Amino acid sequence: MSPRRKVRTSELSPSSREKNQWVYVFLFILVGGFFLFYMFRWQQADDYDRFERAREYAEYHKEFFVERPLTFNVLGDMTLMIRSTNLGSEFWGKEFPSMLAQTELEVNEILKYSAYLNDRDPEDRFKKKEVYLSSHPDIYDILEKGKKISEKSLFNIASGEIFDFWHIALRRKRVPDLKNLKEFIPFADPKRIELSEDEKKVRINSVNTGVDFSFFREALFLKKLEKKLPTENFHYLIFLGDRHGMWFLPEKFVRWTVTVDNPYELKNKARGALRLMPERGFFVVTRALEDRVSVELPELTEKIRADIEKLEGSEARREYLIKMREEYPPPRYVFNPADMTMNKNYDLPVDWRTGMPVENNVFAMVIDDDPVRGRMLSYSLYISNEEERNEFIEQWGDIIFAVVQSDDTVFVPEKFRDLYLTNEEIEKLRIEHENRRRGLNPDGSVPEDRKGLL
Repeated sequence: MSPRRKVRTSELSPSSREKNQWVYVFLFILVGGFFLFYMFRWQQADDYDRFERAREYAEYHKEFFVERPLTFNVLGDMTLMIRSTNLGSEFWGKEFPSMLAQTELEVNEILKYSAYLNDRDPEDRFKKKEVYLSSHPDIYDILEKGKKISEKSLFNIASGEIFDFWHIALRRKRVPDLKNLKEFIPFADPKRIELSEDEKKVRINSVNTGVDFSFFREALFLKKLEKKLPTENFHYLIFLGDRHGMWFLPEKFVRWTVTVDNPYELKNKARGALRLMPERGFFVVTRALEDRVSVELPELTEKIRADIEKLEGSEARREYLIKMREEYPPPRYVFNPADMTMNKNYDLPVDWRTGMPVENNVFAMVIDDDPVRGRMLSYSLYISNEEERNEFIEQWGDIIFAVVQSDDTVFVPEKFRDLYLTNEEIEKLRIEHENRRRGLNPDGSVPEDRKGLL
């Protein structure tokens, strides 16, 4: 028999039930009153707007960010990306594409016409023909600027024939005759490029000296494009490929940075970042792997195969492969264990002084107001050693730059150390920005004027 509870008659009386209901009504009014009191206090708090942060963040995105980065294909195979803008689809969908098309035509015209500089003179086979550039002042300006910068840095405007050796190797997938290549180095002399300011006339006085204008292709594109963009009530952050970019930002957006990378890393490339200075400028990168010539080493491949066949047991083979990897380290050498082949990689651009790939550094970035000059100076830093970098700082003390060295350390001039951010500092800033967006202090704590209101 199940247990039963005795019920008193008083519990069934109407007055008792009504008393319990009034208790619940009183508690509901009490809690609701407190809630209304604090909501009223929050709304009326002096100098505090609880929606201020949300409105700032909304306006920040509305005025400056696009929902997704806008991308365009330019120069045949390159991606131009608009990371941020304060203009709408009318501009980017109609006006901007026509600007890109016009800019591409102008750059291709420069590259096409500059090729005449390297044509031989039919009347003097030891020289290249005279070229008049009054109708192409951009070409003359680059030559004039290149000669001056060649005197004050490691850049060499006259190293085109050395670069051309490697361009041919890239097309043929084989390394040029290095003996012949080195014979061209003495001819890489800027003095062999004769300029006449009055007539805008150029003559290269040796068939073994050349100028490579394709080296400036992306820089020229951005320089031409920037002149076409609006200058009032317009801001942008534009990337061209992974080595060039430009920006025009109001001061409140200077938190934007551009990363300093190691191009050999497949995943975690970033080694830090440089802040973009207000209000406008260009960043230019010269780095390893701009192009690469990879060639087979058949003799070494046959030796490796023969050595491995003589070894007995997996442990002996493993030790042999470890030793071989130390002797032929990546990324200069690539061993394929599937077919036992060894290849050697040659990264471009090369150091014009040796004609060979650069070993000191893997990345050099310059921030400048002229992308063509920035390209020249970033190459100069890319091939430099520590002593040469110090000489660069003496000559170009106002140039902001960063170099990733072969040991994976980052060099930034002491004068601009406050512009450089490590990966840890970048993450800290990201967290602080997220906290501000949520209406908190940068460290995540609650502001004094909000305490007791949450």
